[in-house]
Amino acid sequence: MRLGGIGEVLARRIVSETPYESRAVVLGHSQRGGPPSPIDRIMGLLFGACAADAVAANRFGMMVSARGIAPACELSLVDVSEVLGKINTVNVDRHYDTERYNLKGIGM
Repeated sequence: MRLGGIGEVLARRIVSETPYESRAVVLGHSQRGGPPSPIDRIMGLLFGACAADAVAANRFGMMVSARGIAPACELSLVDVSEVLGKINTVNVDRHYDTERYNLKGIGM
């Protein structure tokens, strides 16, 4: 069995039960440039769990931030107002093997 579509379900529920607008966005592998890796899936799980904890703690207006790469990353919540309008780029040479289109040092 393959499950999916929870983003749409949650978006509709947020719209119907809160005064907030909500949309589900599915970023497909074709948009990212390759199939999802195990690291992508772990990061998604960690970000989702941290976001759910923030909602449960009534910490709205925050975004999940990661320092490092899953599973050995440090997650924190950052006030969205601190990051609006700022650009923080990834050091591609340091973190990516552009010959193989993969992260460096992950052993894939």
